[in-house]
Formats: sequence, C-alpha cells, structure tokens
Amino acid sequence: MPQPISVEDTYASSRGEEGGLPLPEPMPPEAIFSDDLPRLPSGTVVGERYKIEDVIGEGGVSVVYRCSHSFLRKDVAIKVLRPELATMPPVVERFHREARSVAQLDHPNIVRVIDFGKSNTGSLFLVMDLIEGVSLADEIEREGYLAPTAAVRVVVSILTGLEHAHGRGVIHRDLKPDNIMLVATESGPTEVKILDFGIAKLGDVEIGSRPITEAGMVFGTPRYMSPEQAAGEPVDHRSDLFAVGIILYQLLSGQLPFDGDTTVQILRRVLTQPAPRLRVNGLPSVTSEALADVVALALAKSPEQRYPSARKMREALQACFPL
Repeated sequence: MPQPISVEDTYASSRGEEGGLPLPEPMPPEAIFSDDLPRLPSGTVVGERYKIEDVIGEGGVSVVYRCSHSFLRKDVAIKVLRPELATMPPVVERFHREARSVAQLDHPNIVRVIDFGKSNTGSLFLVMDLIEGVSLADEIEREGYLAPTAAVRVVVSILTGLEHAHGRGVIHRDLKPDNIMLVATESGPTEVKILDFGIAKLGDVEIGSRPITEAGMVFGTPRYMSPEQAAGEPVDHRSDLFAVGIILYQLLSGQLPFDGDTTVQILRRVLTQPAPRLRVNGLPSVTSEALADVVALALAKSPEQRYPSARKMREALQACFPL
C-alpha cells in the first residue's frame, strides 16, 4: 500500500492544469521540509522535566518522542517542532495560541494535551498523553479493509471527537489513518483516539504581509486533502469532513479515491476529478447504497455541498448502521 506523502516532502512541478482548474503554485526549495530532522539523543531532558527515551515517529515539521516525567515517573509523548519554525515570532505566537486552544479539548476520542513550552535550545514542544495502541494505518495495511459495521464504528468515533473540537473552533487539517489510534481496552470495545489536533493550523500564520501558505508551506497529506486545502485556500471544519470521507472510503474498499505516483498527480486529481462512487457490488464487503451516499456527500468538491457538521454526518452514518 502506498505511504501517505506530505506536501512538505516534495512538490516537483512548475504548474499544471487539468479540466480547466489550475494547480497551486509550486513550493520554493526552502519551503520543502525534509524528514531527516536532527533528533534529540536519548537521555536529553526537555522542559526541565521530560526525559527522552526514544523516538515514536517523525515527519516534515516535528519529531515525536516517548519521554518520562522526571518527577511523576509517568510516560508521555512530546512533539518537538522544527527549530526553524521557532525563529519566526508570528509562528511562536500562533503556536502558543493554538496550544492553549487544543489544551481545552477534553474528549474520550481526542488525545489529551497536557503541557507545552520551549526547550533550552529554543525548540517549541507539545506534551500529550502517551497512547499505547495500533494506528488505523497499520490496521488498514494488515486487514486491507474493514467490515461496514466496524468501519462505521471507527468513523462515528472520529466524528464524535470532531464535534467536540469543531464546537470549540479547532480544526484538525491533517486527518489521516496515521493520526487515528485504536486502543484496546480490558472491559469494552476498542477506543478510537485522534492525534495531532491543532498542529497543522500553523500553516496559515502570516509573516509580514504574506501568509506562509503563499510560500507553499501547506500542511497536510495530499491523499487526504480537501480540494480547497490542496488549492491553498482557507479551510473550515468541512475540510476535516472531506478527510473523514476519504478514510471511510478507504476502510470500506481498501482503496483511496485519489491516488497517484507523484504528489502533483494526486493533487491534480483532488482538485479536478470527482471522487469515484463506491460500487456496492464491487466491494470486498457488503456495503449499502445508503452508506455509499454518505461517502459521496462527504467527498463533494464544494464545501457547501458536504455535510454542514460532524454531527450531521455522524447521524447519517448511524442511520445506515445503528450502533
């Protein structure tokens, strides 16, 4: 299965058009982030109390570490942002604003943010509960697809978390299976946790009179981007719902509605091609036309044609499969 490609990784085209719709301007070389970020060595203490044990994951903008709290002896996850971002005063200001906003989220389907600050080296960091589980991406890779009831149960949990976040003005902007954790419980069904809330919103910080997004610094993953996000336009909560629609499409079919060999090819399809409708008779699991209708509405090109809220989409799914 192809791995998600971040816009920060590469954007190797000058400009292209298909179906009369232009692609966004290419990113300049200085805006292309590398995944080969410097890592803090094991044993480093961040924020005077979080001792790094090992790396959990990394991407174009940050590295996530497993850390132990020096006093509480509790393991946590710390996301340390790319040092270059910490040198931009507007980014620092927005980071603190976003961190305070995300810290207000308190929901069973959202990973809790418990602290934020700046390390001795000047790097901004965000501290979260450490989640021990399996990512939805790993589950898809292992299973290929899920039965409709299981897929709907996962997506309903995602939408329930989004209801809480959107109601507080927080938009994720980078929803994808890698950012969804499945956590086994001793006494009940698997819990669904959304990771990385708010970090992607750094992408619309203005530096001087130019938004960062105008320089091509668009945060997100092309295969899960909404058309407006791929075009570098302002996004709202309905962009998250588009990403949820893609996740549901993938869970039901084992395929992605927009895919390609290059980032440019993927973005062109996101921008110009309608999402293929789920073919009920051609899927590996039994899917109703009503469920295919929900996916189609979530993947409408225009935000105005999508569900107006996470609650409305959740209710539509629950009408297909009462849980």
